[in-house]
Amino acid sequence: MAGLLVAIRPYVLLLPRLCSGRPWSTGIKAAFSAKFGKSLSKLYQRRHDRFYFDDGTVVFLVDNVLFKVHRYFLEHKSEVFQTMFMLRPPEGQEVEGESAGHPIILEDTRAIDFERFLTVFYPRDVRYHDLSTFDEWVSVVEFASKWLFTDIRGLAITRATAVGTLAEQIVMARRYDLPELLREARRSICERPQPLTLEEGRQLGVDEVIILSESRHLKRTTGFGVRKYTPEEVDRLNEAFRALEG
Repeated sequence: MAGLLVAIRPYVLLLPRLCSGRPWSTGIKAAFSAKFGKSLSKLYQRRHDRFYFDDGTVVFLVDNVLFKVHRYFLEHKSEVFQTMFMLRPPEGQEVEGESAGHPIILEDTRAIDFERFLTVFYPRDVRYHDLSTFDEWVSVVEFASKWLFTDIRGLAITRATAVGTLAEQIVMARRYDLPELLREARRSICERPQPLTLEEGRQLGVDEVIILSESRHLKRTTGFGVRKYTPEEVDRLNEAFRALEG
C-alpha cells in the first residue's frame, strides 16, 4: 500500500498532460485507471471467510471475493470446469487459479451464488444441507445452470420446488426452462380454492396473472365438483401460455 501511494504522488504531476484534450474529470479517471486500475482493484479483494482453504488447489475471484477450494469436485461435476482446468497458458505464464495473485475470474457470477453452491460440497453437517429457503436453492440453480453442473442443478431444482410457493415455482420454471414443473405448478394454482394473492401477482407479472385467472374461471367449481375443460378451452389456454413463453 505504501509503495502504491509513493508511486501515485509523482504520477499526479503528469495528469494535466495526460488529460489534455479531454474533460478534466474524465481525463483524470482514465489516466488514473490506466496506471493503477489493477493495483487498486486488488486492494478491495478479500478472502472468503469460509471457503478459502489453506489446502485448496484452485483460486477463484468472484465479485472481488477470493475463494480457494478443491478442484476435484468442480472438474468431476462440470464439463465446463473440466475443460477449463485442462487449458494450459503460453510458456512462461502462470496458470490461472494457482495463486491469489492470478485467480480464475468467474465473470457475470455473484459471489453469493458461488458461496451457496459450494455449501453442497462443503456442508457444515454432512447429514443436512446448509440451505433451506427457496432463494438460497435458486442461487444454486443459477450457478449450476450457468456452469453446467447437471447433477447439482437437478438437486437444487428439487429442493427449491419443495420449499417454494406455486408462484415461485412458476417463475423458476420459466427462467430455467422447466416445462414439466411449469405445467404442474400452473395446474395446481388453477385448481386450488384460494384466489391469487397480491404478492403472487407481483411475482408472476400481469400477463401470467390474466391467463391464470381465465383458466381458474373456466375451471370454476360447481355443486358436482370441478368442471373439466372443453377441448376448445384447452386449445385456447395452451395457445395463450405458448404466447406468454415466447
